Amino acid sequence: INFTQTKVQPRHAMRLNSTDPIINWARDMAKMPVIKNNGGMNENKNFVSKKAPHITTLSIMTRYCRGFVGGDYLQRKTTASLTLKDGRELSKDELDSKIALGTLFFEQWANYQGERFHKDKTGYQTGSMTIQALGLVGYTILYKNELAKTDTELLDELDRCAKILALLNYAKDAEHWGRCRVMSKRGNGFYNATQGGSGFRVGLADYFCKLVGYNLVY
Repeated sequence: INFTQTKVQPRHAMRLNSTDPIINWARDMAKMPVIKNNGGMNENKNFVSKKAPHITTLSIMTRYCRGFVGGDYLQRKTTASLTLKDGRELSKDELDSKIALGTLFFEQWANYQGERFHKDKTGYQTGSMTIQALGLVGYTILYKNELAKTDTELLDELDRCAKILALLNYAKDAEHWGRCRVMSKRGNGFYNATQGGSGFRVGLADYFCKLVGYNLVY
C-alpha cells in the first residue's frame, strides 16, 4: 500500500512485479552466462553507466522483450498489457514460442561480440536505446519470416542477423554511425540527433534492420 500517494516509478513497479510474464522473461534472461558472468542485471536502475558493476537492467531487458514480441506499440506501454497493435491479446502459447526466439537472438548477439560486449561500457552496446532497438529488429525478422520459414530456418535467420549486428563497432566515435539518420557528430563522437528517446530508438532499429537486409516493421 502506497501511503504517501506518490507515483511509483516504472523501474520500482517492475522490481515488485512477480506476475507479469514479460518481466519474468526478462528476469530469466539474467541467468544467461553472458549477463550473469559479467555483472548481472540491476533491478533498481534504468541504465548502465560506464562504471556500473552490472551489464544491464531489468528495465532495459523488459523493454527489449516487449519490443521483440509486440514491436514499438507494445514496447512503449508501461502497463502489463499484452494487447497487440491489431487489437488481439498475445496468447500464452505464442508468447512461449517467442520467448525462446527472443532469448536466442539477444544471447547470440552478445556472445558474438565476445569481450567487446562487457569490457568497455562507454560504447552503445550496453545502452538502453540500442538494446530496445534490437528488440524491434527481432520483431521485424519474425514478422517477415514466421509464415514463410520453418522453425529451424527462422532460428538460422535470427542467428545470421545477430552475428552481423554483433560485428558492428559500438564505440561512440565509430564512423559508421554517420550513416544512421538519427545520429549526428558532435566533437569526437556520434550522438542522438532526435528530440526524444522514442525517435532515437526507432531510428536505430531502422538502421540495424537495413544492415541485415530488412525494412523495419514496428
